[in-house]
Amino acid sequence: ATGDGSLERPFASLARARDALRSQSVGAGQQQAKSKSIALRAGKYFLNETLQLTARDSGLSIGPYNGESVTLSGGLRIGSALQWTPATGMPGVFVADVTLPPHWQAITQALI
Repeated sequence: ATGDGSLERPFASLARARDALRSQSVGAGQQQAKSKSIALRAGKYFLNETLQLTARDSGLSIGPYNGESVTLSGGLRIGSALQWTPATGMPGVFVADVTLPPHWQAITQALI
């Protein structure tokens, strides 16, 4: 079942909430809705891709619902299934081989 954006059935992603607000905008040349906001419930949200905002999202407010604690992360979730081994000559440091998703591989290559 997909969410409808209500408190009881929230959207599954930030991008979906943004798209719903975009679809509520009135036609070209008319004034857009005064209040556009996305309220996030407490928790950690991992973004798998960049949330793209454009001029038509002007005035959009994204924040926590009722002061709840919210974390947005664009970082890579590496999980606990990795094989961690002690780093040679570095007490307390562990290393693991990680296969990066394609968009992270492109970023890594750009930095080298």
